[in-house]
Amino acid sequence: MIVDERMVTYIRSLERPENPVIEAIEQEALDSFVPIIRKETQSFLKVMMLMNRPARVLEVGTAVGFSAILMSEYLPEGSHITTIENYEKRIPIARNNFKRAGKEEQITLIEGDALEVMKTLEGPYDFIFMDAAKGQYIHYMPEAVRLLSDGGILMSDNVLQDGDIIESRFAVERRNRTIHSRMRDYLYELKHSDVLETSIIHWETVWHSALRRKKKRRRIDKMRNRHPELLIPASSLEVLKTAVMFGADAVYIGGEAFGLRAKAKNFSMEDMKDGVRFAHDHGARVHVTVNILAHNDDLEGAAEYLKELKEIGPDALIIADPAIFMLAKEICPEIERHVSTQANNTNYGTFNFWWNLGAKRVVTARELSLKEIKEIRAHIPEEMEIESFIHGAMCISYSGRCLLSNFFTGRDANQGACTHPCRWKYSVVEETRPGEYMPVYENERGTYIFNSKDLCMIEHIPEMIDAGIDSFKIEGRMKTALYVATVARTYRKAIDDYLEDPKKYEANMRGTRIRFQIVPIVSSRQDFILENQVKKARFMTVIRISESTHILVS
Repeated sequence: MIVDERMVTYIRSLERPENPVIEAIEQEALDSFVPIIRKETQSFLKVMMLMNRPARVLEVGTAVGFSAILMSEYLPEGSHITTIENYEKRIPIARNNFKRAGKEEQITLIEGDALEVMKTLEGPYDFIFMDAAKGQYIHYMPEAVRLLSDGGILMSDNVLQDGDIIESRFAVERRNRTIHSRMRDYLYELKHSDVLETSIIHWETVWHSALRRKKKRRRIDKMRNRHPELLIPASSLEVLKTAVMFGADAVYIGGEAFGLRAKAKNFSMEDMKDGVRFAHDHGARVHVTVNILAHNDDLEGAAEYLKELKEIGPDALIIADPAIFMLAKEICPEIERHVSTQANNTNYGTFNFWWNLGAKRVVTARELSLKEIKEIRAHIPEEMEIESFIHGAMCISYSGRCLLSNFFTGRDANQGACTHPCRWKYSVVEETRPGEYMPVYENERGTYIFNSKDLCMIEHIPEMIDAGIDSFKIEGRMKTALYVATVARTYRKAIDDYLEDPKKYEANMRGTRIRFQIVPIVSSRQDFILENQVKKARFMTVIRISESTHILVS
């Protein structure tokens, strides 16, 4: 988000309170995580009502009725607002709010799809406020122009998408690219219209006409059909490129300090810069781990490190320590902050705690069931994202906070120096029977008391999507390019198959086999042939080991 948070805080501090009913409705909406217009938009709306004194107002997107009630307070006597809402769960709330505010006669709510309703309306309207599905603005525009009076005003909220609009479509999350493209078309049409004179105002200013929420409004019942992010680990620039080329929506990497994989190859600042550039050029995101549990001596260095990351511009920081979280919020607020599984995120109260501090995403604790994740999704804001591990080694102890390494070897796992003692072989000695060593046996499900078998959730992708998980995370920042390519390609294909057709996913899951074939590459022609082989294969991938050798995996 391209904002100055200190400036926004100062501007908001200047606002005077509204009447108690409006304030109560606003607070109820915030408590229920219903997106409503920001304080800056509220101020601008009030000024527009008083300056233009519209007799007839049309609002596209009622939500819980807050903005309609706010506008009605500043309209001249005898004026009327017509508002349109299609989300059935919010309609009765809005009607009740209109009644509480004594606005039933002044505000008319029409239920239904906005575009279809607008076609039935007769103008003219002196003021039209559009605050609905952003991807539909371009479709609403002809009807809005038809309904607008001569000299009337059309105000559209959040058209700059908090700065995303200036990014390349390949730098925008795949699921947001349609909105990104349509909004660019909408802004072009507004600025090049023969009948409209348009001003686009950034919301960092005192008043604005074009910005509101951080992300588009999403309904929980539609989240089941979204495309989840496939998040792949990368230990080096080479592995990052492999992950991106084999289907990662995003990769997570570590720098040379302040991460929990100190023994991994990790990224220099120069490699990190190249990696971010490569990922963005190919439509992928980069998340950087800053997830140590810091001591006093770490804080000064962490601040300097965050300043360097600010210059590089990754898409997100994965953070476990509250002190580092607040440093990141202060130093590089434009970079998303994701809360690591190391923070023990086991309930929706914790998720809301981090959301209120400015987190965009929280990684679930490894102990959570899908049922618990579903419950979290039902109790957190729609815009908040959930990330969960779906494949790889799961550290023993609570959310990976391992104490064994520090106890046995003096190397702190929570400082990135884990010796993996959970993978050593152990025997148990009972205190009354010294010298009698009973080995800890393992079956197909693991040892139970020590390290579990590696997680593999590929057969549970439908349930994980249904649970409302936004990002599927693969463990393995110390893994090779071969591992990353194989896992990325396999999960990419499985996710895409399911979203295309669940029956296709089920059929491919039943028939999946893994085999390896070494293929020498001597010409670009053979590269082309291999590429086409991959397209025809079910779960086939091509992995470059050197300039002269590829590995086919199917």
